Amino acid sequence: MACADVFITLLIDFNRTAYAVSRGDAQQIVEQAAEGIIVGSFDAGIMLNALQTATISLGYGTTAIGGIRYYPEKMVRLLELPAKTYPIAGMTIGVIDRDHLPKTKPRVPVESFAMRERYDSQKVKDGVDTYDRQLRAWWDNQGLEKMKSYSASLAETYTTNRYYKIASTLADQGFIFK
Repeated sequence: MACADVFITLLIDFNRTAYAVSRGDAQQIVEQAAEGIIVGSFDAGIMLNALQTATISLGYGTTAIGGIRYYPEKMVRLLELPAKTYPIAGMTIGVIDRDHLPKTKPRVPVESFAMRERYDSQKVKDGVDTYDRQLRAWWDNQGLEKMKSYSASLAETYTTNRYYKIASTLADQGFIFK
């Protein structure tokens, strides 16, 4: 996907809804509530999934890109985003290079996150342990012994604030929680 022909940016877009609300002689406040971030992010995720499903059904390849949040202010400037909008994720679309298809990477066991009736912490722990072993074996089989295990990778990611500009750029875009 390094040569993808298309890049799509998915946004929280409360600018559009603010205009629609104002036409009803009211003032929108959703961007001032944490619920607004959840709703906007959820909607962007739904759109990402729909776009990827459609893209794949047409025979193209696609990759979700969460790293656009690393420099959100640059995305805001690049796209000339108005207040009450925010870049959440990106997505590439391109022609699949069938001569260089990667081997399918294992996934976290579904039973460790899809549960019936109630959350089962033991299933979560068992799934992490299983996936650590499966991913380690997969990396080693690919000749990528230096790649980190699932747990080590998450420890690196979730113990630092890599996206430290999000709060300030959200405020700059008019997302000020009250």
